Amino acid sequence: MFGDEITILYFFDSESDTKRKRLFPNMDKYNLGKLIKLHQMGISPVVIRNGEVINPKSEDNIKKQKEEFKKRFDFIIENGFELLYTYSCPIQNHLGHNYLKWLEELVLGNKPLEDAYLYNYVKEYSKDKNSLVSEVERYESKEEYCIRSRAVVKGDKFYYAWILLSHLVYFIRSRKYSNSYNNLKELETLDEYFRVLRYSNDGIEWKSGFDLRGEDLMHSLFLIEAEDEEEVSYYDSLELDENEFICCFASDRNDLNDVHFSEKEKQEIYLQYHDELPWDYVVECISDDTFIRPDKTDSCGNSFILEEKEVFGCGDGKYYCMCPKCGYIINIPSKDIFNVLEKVSQRCNYSFFKKMMIYSELLALDRESEENKVLVKKEEKSGIYGHSYIMDRFKKEEL
Repeated sequence: MFGDEITILYFFDSESDTKRKRLFPNMDKYNLGKLIKLHQMGISPVVIRNGEVINPKSEDNIKKQKEEFKKRFDFIIENGFELLYTYSCPIQNHLGHNYLKWLEELVLGNKPLEDAYLYNYVKEYSKDKNSLVSEVERYESKEEYCIRSRAVVKGDKFYYAWILLSHLVYFIRSRKYSNSYNNLKELETLDEYFRVLRYSNDGIEWKSGFDLRGEDLMHSLFLIEAEDEEEVSYYDSLELDENEFICCFASDRNDLNDVHFSEKEKQEIYLQYHDELPWDYVVECISDDTFIRPDKTDSCGNSFILEEKEVFGCGDGKYYCMCPKCGYIINIPSKDIFNVLEKVSQRCNYSFFKKMMIYSELLALDRESEENKVLVKKEEKSGIYGHSYIMDRFKKEEL
């Protein structure tokens, strides 16, 4: 079902070599040597495609499988709501047995996304999304709950993807042989989807997959965990034995070569669906001559993390921010903040830009004034004596 030309060879015992000879009696010396080397390295299982031995953890194969993961992930994100409510079984809101098998093939199988049955089924028979209004209302009437270790608003595409893939988790867990090697590896691979879904664009590095792990408890103590969905006893014994995709993402025998998306890779995926700036977008305060700035202002050379609310413009398609340390106006390339241009448009007008220029000049003058004779509030009632009263007032205003 998932690829007749691929065999997965497991090294469990001393009979592995006998098993190899029985399955591949004519294997050439090059591939035989490669197979023995991978065995010695503790990498198991190993993929054998058309007699060629492939290290599932090799750099080329990891790159290939990650690209395939992104395509499958994108399909689930973009079609999650429709998949949940158009093709689900109406009884107890559980997904149908056959449908879950199709979903399993799509997200965990060895076929490319374009060859998966569910992909082509949706492509051919999907309804107009505008006709799903009643389904949205039916869903919104349900009790809201937190589905993962950070709050997710209804309507977030990641929300629907989480719910959809949760059905698949319960489907695999409910099998008669749920603790079999392959079922456990399926769940381990499926966890990579949940780790990408957990990414929160705030510097927190989540380690947990579907289930919350101990090292992530500190991030979730203030949140209410979701109640587990009832596990349905499908008792299906389907196992994806011959699966190069799972061999890449699931741990091997020595558990030393786990393949995961890096935090940067998760961020790139996340920002495809969210109009936010990267949490770690760093701006350097360096001088340039892109436009005429107020007199006395000069860059300080420091770096800082830019937040979306600090971006502004003058309505001509150019964008800026103010250095929080010295007040210097810094030019920001529009390509770097493409995700948030619509959100900052309300701050892109000449009046607001002029206001920020005045702030910048006041900061420069404030620094230049040795005794702050003009900008100091004489009374010490507020406890800010010796500081710029005017600039202190400005800082309280959200830009």
